[in-house]
Amino acid sequence: MGLPRGRLTPDHPPEEAVITTPINATSWTYSEEFVAEDDVLAAARARAEEVGVVPISPGGGAALRFLASVLDARAVVEIGTGTGVSGLWLLRGMRADGVLTTVDIEAEHQRL
Repeated sequence: MGLPRGRLTPDHPPEEAVITTPINATSWTYSEEFVAEDDVLAAARARAEEVGVVPISPGGGAALRFLASVLDARAVVEIGTGTGVSGLWLLRGMRADGVLTTVDIEAEHQRL
């Protein structure tokens, strides 16, 4: 497995190289859109837009699902419920008997 390609800075030896390649916006967009969301996630994301909440991106959600799955998560606490987008991703990675507890200072977000 090689290192990411980029320009090495002259003041760092190769073993301490700082990669200075900027992130390609097209690659970023592709990676975010690669993960498909179903109707339930789409509805939660639409609700977030209606109430002015910024939900986690599909790529970030997939990472949460992956982490919950790898950890075989049985109990997860989420701070900042929003409209439930991240909670849905977490639940999809958790065990079937898992419990997700969400906390938010906005009562309206908890209701949504």
